[in-house]
Amino acid sequence: SRRCFALSAIALASLTLTGCFNEEIDFRQAHELQGLLYKIHDEDPFTGRVINFPISVLGVFNVGSCAADFKKGRPDGEIRCSDSAGNLLATGEFKEGKRNGKEEKFDAKTGKKTEINHWVNGLQDGVQERFNPQNGERILEVHYTAGRKDGRERAWDEKGDKLVADLEPHADKSAYYYC
Repeated sequence: SRRCFALSAIALASLTLTGCFNEEIDFRQAHELQGLLYKIHDEDPFTGRVINFPISVLGVFNVGSCAADFKKGRPDGEIRCSDSAGNLLATGEFKEGKRNGKEEKFDAKTGKKTEINHWVNGLQDGVQERFNPQNGERILEVHYTAGRKDGRERAWDEKGDKLVADLEPHADKSAYYYC
């Protein structure tokens, strides 16, 4: 009886830790209706993880897929996208269907980070950075607040060695000027 109790406790703990109460479905088991994602034959919007969410170019060429967390039919949580060869292309975070948090993009060939963006309620907010996919050096930096450019913009040459533009907004933010 002690052994049975121990096995039951271990089984319950492993179920809790693995999050098995969140359902995972393949994108082919889902459909979209009025902007919400549903599992086929379900009446309630889907909550769980959707895998093999296709990435396509012009809606024609499949270049990879994403795994995304959904809550009540909307993206909510982490999203990870890879190309058809399994190379990581992007990661991001959503809340209630809107981008919310850090987003990173990667070069499929080099694996290096090419872009970092920050989002709050679907609007860019924070520093946007772009990087050279060959050497990983920063080539662009733009500051955003609530979806609008706000603050300094800097750009470097394609190697990331030489600063080629350094702009500051005027006090009324109507235009930028070189520093």
